[in-house]
Amino acid sequence: KNLSFSEIADRLAPVLFRGVTFSKGKAAADYIAHLGWATYLKYRDGSANPGEVQPYFDWAISEDPQNAYAHAMLAFWKLLRRNALEDVKSHFEIALASVEAAKKGEIRDLQLSALLNSGGREVEAEILRVADEVRRQDEVLSMMKKGQTLQIYELNWKAERWKILSSALTPEAHLALLPFLLEGQKPSEKKLWLSLIEAHLYQEQGETSKALAMYQSIQKSLTGTGNQNSLLKETKAAIEALVITD
Repeated sequence: KNLSFSEIADRLAPVLFRGVTFSKGKAAADYIAHLGWATYLKYRDGSANPGEVQPYFDWAISEDPQNAYAHAMLAFWKLLRRNALEDVKSHFEIALASVEAAKKGEIRDLQLSALLNSGGREVEAEILRVADEVRRQDEVLSMMKKGQTLQIYELNWKAERWKILSSALTPEAHLALLPFLLEGQKPSEKKLWLSLIEAHLYQEQGETSKALAMYQSIQKSLTGTGNQNSLLKETKAAIEALVITD
């Protein structure tokens, strides 16, 4: 029989409470934060009230104001409860600044999971910024998280949506992030929508000849196909705008 979240949490709680009793400072705060996480898991199962969760994280922070687990878990919880992204970001920043190097991946995974489980254009942009920070700092990003981040690009290739998302990073950063996310993916997974985004980015960089050549290549690939009309329409519009501008 697979145990439910509540059953696992109930089995761990006595161990965690014992840890709190015989610890203080950072160690105690780590135990308390995980008690909060266990309560969150019980909340997911419907066996705890939302008001029971955050007090554990607040308690952990009172024991250790810079505690990485407490801040990261509180940020996850606040984002789940639709708190302002700026507030959530500040907690993750504290967590990342104070966590041991060996455990930084745990905090990053929690950060991206929280963002990916949320929604909205502001959050999508933040996911790209976090993923690019991971890339720049030579950290590890799981294949699952890479694929989920790529899906944000896939959802935003249309010009109207891309204008909003493109401002999340510089064109240079976007162009560096894309191959980082594609690393390890199957070559066939590099779709034409991705080429269209790359063409947009080269155009934003001022490399209009390269962008135009990419647009024309996409147009050629799509001409005569009946299942990607919207992508073809976007490509033609981009070509027309670029030719008129030139």
